[in-house]
Amino acid sequence: MSAYFGIATPQANPTVEAECRLLFPWVATPCVMRLASPEQDSLTRLRHYLQVLRGAPAQFDTLRLEALGFACTGTSYLVDPAAEAAVVDEVSAALQAPVVTGAAALRAGVAVLGARRIALLCPYPEALCVALRDWWKRAGVEVVALQRLATATADTRGIYALTAAAAAAPLAALRQLPVDAVVISGTGLPSLSLLSAAMDSAGPPVLSSNLCLVWEMLRQSGHHAWAGAEPRQIAGWRARWEQANR
Repeated sequence: MSAYFGIATPQANPTVEAECRLLFPWVATPCVMRLASPEQDSLTRLRHYLQVLRGAPAQFDTLRLEALGFACTGTSYLVDPAAEAAVVDEVSAALQAPVVTGAAALRAGVAVLGARRIALLCPYPEALCVALRDWWKRAGVEVVALQRLATATADTRGIYALTAAAAAAPLAALRQLPVDAVVISGTGLPSLSLLSAAMDSAGPPVLSSNLCLVWEMLRQSGHHAWAGAEPRQIAGWRARWEQANR
């Protein structure tokens, strides 16, 4: 019998579904809802997605979810933490299932590694990078370096045109720094090939938004055997990724 996990992803994001399908065990089924917003300004749109999340109980109707993942990391860097917590609690109560945000999942992944000094790789516009730094500072984590990946447009939708190959060299450079972990923030940036390669090479561990989101959903829903002790240990994900890329 399948276990159903809800995923709320930005409307134009093509990456979350593909990566989550490989990160979750085959017996788990990710069920996706689109976060649709009419806002044209990128940062306003990201803030609006939190309100769109309130529609999740209606979107999933009678489908019983193990957990719901809010797969838009950037939103958390921009909104008031208390306002975010209120929406998360409201939707969780309605679904009777834990709701996990991408940013909170990254923070949990960094914490379980015991990382206090991190480097960040992100495809965000400058204003969102500033908010990202501040968010991690408030979390008590030192950001040693932040490498921004350039996109073709200032709109955050430009993230979805990026490839893992574009991030490989910047990631390798960050892994040369004296940090405890490198964090890839942004659910729209393909990360699984980067994570797999990093696990086979020397340097600090690498975490990504999608990896940590799935791991924290598994943990919070009680599927600890699937989750493993830390995000990179999600059961079987590398084998599923390799099979999909033969």
